[in-house]
Amino acid sequence: MDPAVIRQAARDVEQGGQTSTSARLAGAPMRSVHERVIAREFRVDDHEALVPLIREALSALSTAPPQISTVGRSLTVTAMTGRGLIEVHVGPQGGSTVVRISANARGMAGGLFGGIMGGVGGGVGTNVCAGLVTWASQSAHLSAGSAALVGLAGLLGVVAGSYSLARAIFSRSARRLHGSMDQLADRLEAALKG
Repeated sequence: MDPAVIRQAARDVEQGGQTSTSARLAGAPMRSVHERVIAREFRVDDHEALVPLIREALSALSTAPPQISTVGRSLTVTAMTGRGLIEVHVGPQGGSTVVRISANARGMAGGLFGGIMGGVGGGVGTNVCAGLVTWASQSAHLSAGSAALVGLAGLLGVVAGSYSLARAIFSRSARRLHGSMDQLADRLEAALKG
């Protein structure tokens, strides 16, 4: 069996028990960390092999060029993407090399939920509510209280729909981000082992 499949299954089981309330509400984790430990110490000349792989993966996602920095033998690359902040750190640790990629999608969640729920839920929902109250009181001849309930039901329906839409988009985008960072960690591990 492919070792990458086994590692992914282990990570899925590990993360399954750590699902936060915010991740359940949003439809995907806000943050993910992808770590690999390679049984050889990281060297400065490894930078040349890894930087192009990291730059290629992050440039496709980032809104600005990734920032690359080194301290001693350690290499850190950060990038702000349309999906969130990504930090890739590769460095020596106790005779081994640790690859750690952190992907934070909180900014994307705020933009999607705030934008869609505020714009559609609040903007469209308010108009739907007003329209239903008018219709219920004039055409359906309901009392003011009943018309208000019909309007409120319409508003809640639009808000629920906008939440579902934002959740679906965030879930797909965040899972794609976290999956691509996991693939990057696998590629960096393979390059260091190769």
